[in-house]
Amino acid sequence: TDLYREIIFDHFRLPHHAKALAEPYQTHTTTNEACGDVAQVQVRIVNNRIEDIAVLSEGCAVNIAACSVLSELVIGKSKARARSTTKEKLLAALGITPNPSRLRCALLGLETLHELLDEKNPR
Repeated sequence: TDLYREIIFDHFRLPHHAKALAEPYQTHTTTNEACGDVAQVQVRIVNNRIEDIAVLSEGCAVNIAACSVLSELVIGKSKARARSTTKEKLLAALGITPNPSRLRCALLGLETLHELLDEKNPR
């Protein structure tokens, strides 16, 4: 649909928060072994809130766009609220229902964020 192309390609061409953060930050990287897509999430957390976020993703348009949309969903949120972001909420914000082969691409950034927020000793 046109909405799919507009949302995905707008965020693919100009992804939000696609920058590296200066110290201090926590970072986590995940790779989709099936296709080679990569999502790296960096956060600066102050007073239990995500004060700043960077998403450095490589690969397909769906992965890059989903990471960009995810960054908008969680910036300024508490760690718990960001951690409670579901795949359904992310997919609704993207306005897509990807086929099974693209689902992991769409959720790679969310998986990476959840792993980062779950780490006991973040880097």
